[in-house]
Amino acid sequence: MGAVKTEIYFILDKNWKGDIHGLSRKCPIWICKSKSNDVLINKVWEKDNSNYDPNRGVTSFEIKDTVENTFYNFLGIIDDHHQGGYSNIEEWNKIVVFGIDFKKVKKTEIEEILGFTITINVLNDCFEIIKEEKHFENRII
Repeated sequence: MGAVKTEIYFILDKNWKGDIHGLSRKCPIWICKSKSNDVLINKVWEKDNSNYDPNRGVTSFEIKDTVENTFYNFLGIIDDHHQGGYSNIEEWNKIVVFGIDFKKVKKTEIEEILGFTITINVLNDCFEIIKEEKHFENRII
């Protein structure tokens, strides 16, 4: 596992109003495609198409199911991609989630998907998934 830890923004809001470009210079952004978000995503890609770094930038995805199912499906993908097992990808320690009501997700289900215990901090317009070091034996993939 990598020594450096990073935070990831996981955006399921189809009309996100944050600074995608600014955030993407500091950390990885996973954001759902939509008419509104695609404009912002394309501006980042057009402006910064060189100096690729897997520890920052923007990855887009489609919501083809409910927001809740998309959250669970992509959470495992994001964890696999950013777990630090790759030589040039930093391990994540926090995922900041926008666009889904925390009351619609289950901490136990998140822990089963990720394979370790977590802490959740609920903020005004998002919630944070904080990785703890205790790993489970039976991870759901």
